[in-house]
Amino acid sequence: MQPNQSINLRPIGDYFTVADSLPVQLTPVAVDSVPSEQALQSEIPELFKLCSELAGSDQSALQRVRSENPNSPALVDALALINQRMGMMLGYLLSQTHGNEYALTAHEFGGGGFRVNSDTRWTVGDTFQANLIFREESLAIYCYVECTESETISDDNYQATFQFAQIREQDHEHVIRHSLHSQTRHLKARAEQRKQSSKSENSE
Repeated sequence: MQPNQSINLRPIGDYFTVADSLPVQLTPVAVDSVPSEQALQSEIPELFKLCSELAGSDQSALQRVRSENPNSPALVDALALINQRMGMMLGYLLSQTHGNEYALTAHEFGGGGFRVNSDTRWTVGDTFQANLIFREESLAIYCYVECTESETISDDNYQATFQFAQIREQDHEHVIRHSLHSQTRHLKARAEQRKQSSKSENSE
């Protein structure tokens, strides 16, 4: 995410969005094939469930290490690096194990869903099984989404908004938490950019 990108983006549903890259895999399904919450639980592949469980436990472990070892930043950094590398490997495995029709990169996401730009003209109402891959967060989410907005940006360039049609509660919480993390990183980057600009002006 670039430091000068705006975080004041159109919300998706009742949730704000952040400008950040998110690999997404979409497989078209019939509208009436979206499973119930209970059916979704049994349908999710084990690898996705493992990622979700690890994401929650890893965050808790890192927070505990930080609180119990405030004078050991090297240990915290080492654990965070290991966690990040595991996430990258899991993300790669997931990208190789799912046969999908559309492999895209969302440019906005939040607790309500995500947006993509592509050369595909999307149809409002179409439904997809979606995989969201947060490589740096050691997380991948299996869910269902519906296209709720379809816009023409320019010739052969279209934007579509996809809202969650069915997602596990714990995975929804992961998405919300990671959108907040992304927003925090963005704000820190903007603050650092302003700091560097101020230093440059003062040195002139």
